[in-house]
Amino acid sequence: MKSGQTYAVVDVETTEVQPDGQRRLIQFSCVFLKNRRVINKFNTLVNPQTSVSLEIQQLTGITPAQLNKAPLFSDLAATIYSLLQNTVFVAHNINFDYNFLNQELERVGYPSLELEGIDTVQLAQVLLPTLPSFKLSYLSSYLNLDHRHPHQADSDALATAQLLLLLQKRIDQLPVETLATLAEFQTCFLHQTGKLFVTAYQQKCHQPQQLPAYLVKVNDMLIRRDTYQSVSLQAAVYPQSSSDKQQLFAGLIEWRQPQAEMMDVIHQALNQGPPALLIEAPTGLGKTLGYLVPIMYQLAAGKSNGCVVSTATTALQTQIVDRVLPLLQQLLPFNFSAIVLKGSWHYLSLAKFAASLKQLQSGQSRLLQLRILVWLLTSKTGDLDELHLTKYQDPLFDQIRHTGLESLNPADPFYEYDFLRRQRQHIAEADLLITNHAYLLQHAQQIGQERILVVDEAQHLAPNALMASRQEIDFDQVKICSDTLLVMAQSQPAFSFKDLISQGILSPASAQEMIRVLRVIDHRTWAVREEIIERFVVAEKGTQIFEKLLPLRQIYGFIKENVGEFKTIATAFEQLTNLYFQFEDLTTQLQAARRLDKVAQNFLIEFLDWLKQLLDQLAA
Repeated sequence: MKSGQTYAVVDVETTEVQPDGQRRLIQFSCVFLKNRRVINKFNTLVNPQTSVSLEIQQLTGITPAQLNKAPLFSDLAATIYSLLQNTVFVAHNINFDYNFLNQELERVGYPSLELEGIDTVQLAQVLLPTLPSFKLSYLSSYLNLDHRHPHQADSDALATAQLLLLLQKRIDQLPVETLATLAEFQTCFLHQTGKLFVTAYQQKCHQPQQLPAYLVKVNDMLIRRDTYQSVSLQAAVYPQSSSDKQQLFAGLIEWRQPQAEMMDVIHQALNQGPPALLIEAPTGLGKTLGYLVPIMYQLAAGKSNGCVVSTATTALQTQIVDRVLPLLQQLLPFNFSAIVLKGSWHYLSLAKFAASLKQLQSGQSRLLQLRILVWLLTSKTGDLDELHLTKYQDPLFDQIRHTGLESLNPADPFYEYDFLRRQRQHIAEADLLITNHAYLLQHAQQIGQERILVVDEAQHLAPNALMASRQEIDFDQVKICSDTLLVMAQSQPAFSFKDLISQGILSPASAQEMIRVLRVIDHRTWAVREEIIERFVVAEKGTQIFEKLLPLRQIYGFIKENVGEFKTIATAFEQLTNLYFQFEDLTTQLQAARRLDKVAQNFLIEFLDWLKQLLDQLAA
């Protein structure tokens, strides 16, 4: 925030949408900040001259009687317009408050405000990247802000002002290297929100800076050092009696007799030899602590090399890590180490992420990159689930997800710091491994067999095993993808390979090779489909949905008879994969050199997307 500049932190409350398609103002509030202090406040109710729904009354606590006594907006407009002059407009979701206020001003004959603006929603998303919600009520509770009356504009404006000041402190604490990138991409923020990073960078870049010891700089990007430390478990005696358990639980968890009995059953089984228990625990028993407490005492006694807990989903993994493990650390009189194991696609590839920063991105994708950039200052795991995103539909994730240790290049500067590589190095040292059924089934040998295994939600293990060993190929989707790609390449009226060649973007030889390989896949995979139907399906007349378990000898016989077709398709698949990477590299280079106009860029991005869908189908 600039010294001497006044920031007007605004919040408005409105009616529901009226028959004319508009809302009406019922409360306007503003908190004025200067030099990071509150210097003034303004708050008023506004008579909307229309009814206010019961829902709005209950939400805001504002009654029709109060509004009937309030001034009209036409009588307040001059005061509000004057107060906001020469200020920076700040709001939590600025596109609503700023645009709505301008509509109201225009309605009563005033010109629109032309102010610089800051959106605290986007600021919070970038600076507090791991929060599950950015609603003002949640942020106020999480950050302990003064927000006594949510959905009343005066309380909301004050909370937003406090939030802005807190977020500014976060900006001040960012390393100059991170600020440089945030400032570079300031235009992806709404209004002039990004200028806060520019101002902070300009102030900081001329001052001597020392990087915190827990961070390391790799190719101008800051990441957290590997601070994992194995823990030597201290010997401890399992609390045998109810009184011992009650003393252990005191002040932390509620006493449940069935939970204590479950602990004793597991403790006894562990001490009688390799246990093979099947336990059905009702909801509300506290089963996770019920099995973890006796197991951890067993590990502390040196009677086992560790424990693996496998549950049905990654969401349940997260629940154990976020809720159960912190409580377990408080309960037990000794420390322990734990690692969460998930599929590689849950993790960020540092090398791919660094490369994505140099590529053209949409504003939303760039904003997500900046959020990840700040997250990397604190993340010890690189687990993308830490970001608490409800969806991963942004195309950026296809660029930055990890694809496994085999995809790493030892010569890459990020190799030493790769999150997945770090994790795998520490598996043998961890006391407790938290994983899911799908991962367990695919990586049992890597995890090791000298540990206690707990299969939580065991009823889901068999379905997961079936899914893990099942492969499908959708011939219809292969046909759709290959036909679409051939049309785009050869005969699409709007834009095709012919246009790329004429612009000097694509060589005729590369274009012809892509078309040739696509034709091979288009024709040969469909031919295999027809052979399968002729051999195995045609006899089942009148059946729309067909499912049949085939003896292996029949499958082997079919493959042997059509081995030429399979080899041709396999060769074409390998060639198409190489062509995909060539086209991807070409697109990246042309984007970086700014040699692509919007039409050519959109064409190549769409073509690569269809190509990836085709390769994914064939890889199955």
